[in-house]
Amino acid sequence: MRKNRFITTLMITCGTLAFALQLGMQDTYAATRSMNVNEWLQQCRSICVKVTQEKAVYSGKGCPTSYFDKRFKRSRYGKRTRLHCADYVSWCLQRYKVIPTGQRFWVKGQKIKGQNAKQIKKSKKIQRIMIAKKGIPASQLVQRTGTKSLKKGDMVSVVRKTGSGHHIQIYAGTDENGKMIFYMVSHIATMGGKDTRLDLTKMTTQSRDPYSKDPRIAMIIRVKGLKYIDFFKVTTTAGDHGTIDETRNIKWGGSGTFHITPDDGYRISTFKVDGKIVKISKTAKSYTIRNVKATHRIDVTFEKDPNAPEKPDTPEQPSQPDESGRPSSSDAQNPDSDKTDNGEKDNGEADSASESKSVGVGGATGNDALEEDGE
Repeated sequence: MRKNRFITTLMITCGTLAFALQLGMQDTYAATRSMNVNEWLQQCRSICVKVTQEKAVYSGKGCPTSYFDKRFKRSRYGKRTRLHCADYVSWCLQRYKVIPTGQRFWVKGQKIKGQNAKQIKKSKKIQRIMIAKKGIPASQLVQRTGTKSLKKGDMVSVVRKTGSGHHIQIYAGTDENGKMIFYMVSHIATMGGKDTRLDLTKMTTQSRDPYSKDPRIAMIIRVKGLKYIDFFKVTTTAGDHGTIDETRNIKWGGSGTFHITPDDGYRISTFKVDGKIVKISKTAKSYTIRNVKATHRIDVTFEKDPNAPEKPDTPEQPSQPDESGRPSSSDAQNPDSDKTDNGEKDNGEADSASESKSVGVGGATGNDALEEDGE
């Protein structure tokens, strides 16, 4: 009896460890969630990269596994990995921790189908938005405002003009030319049609759907709580004796270089990003902040540079005569500039000087002043 209990306990323990190990493998590709729409799309694109690296093909049969993890390898499926649009969108939601690992669904018009359809419908992390049974062109929905508008990051169920169809893809916003972009798995995103390898460029740059050039959207599935912020402010401050480039906005995931200019004879004393000291050279000319995904603050202070060379004294420049041969106006400040060629002062200037010296308090002459002092 004791032996049987021991074996039973051992089997339960091993089973628990195996299950935990399996979960760990499944979470290998799990992403952290900042709830920014750009990060959500980045995760969706990373799955496109993964499936093309594994030389996956588009197939209406879908992938044998409902999990997206490191086990999605060609070697596991006889060197033939395959998936369809529902696999792709389900894996995106799993990776972003919107739905549990292993759940999968597919769409048909305004309906959610599949063995996990009930769980998906009850999820508090996604919102289903009904648009129209026969769909409305994406170009019209993107112009709307409010809940029934098309927003960056939305998963869209698209249909034909008749309302038939079962395809889902992800709206990724517009490119620099204003062209709408969708991420998808479809025969139009392959190298040569159905059952051929998926192409990364075609998966991430499509502006249409399998049915039409302007996708007709019947239903939108939206991740709740996404933040639609594309630019973040990087605030800068500088102490005395130097400057740094002014505050600016930087696009999500982008970089920004800020130039630092100390005054002559000064160098960087402290450099902080978000209140934390960053070690940079005391004589650095610039600082680049990379992969910006939130607001930041840069503070820099300056100090005397002990290695700065001392400024030499500037010698006085001798006066130069003008074209007429006379001394320049600066000679008026020279006490000897009023002398004649013989070295003596002009008589008129001398008399004026002697008179000015004899003037006392109240304008009295020299003798009067002496008398007043003697009283």
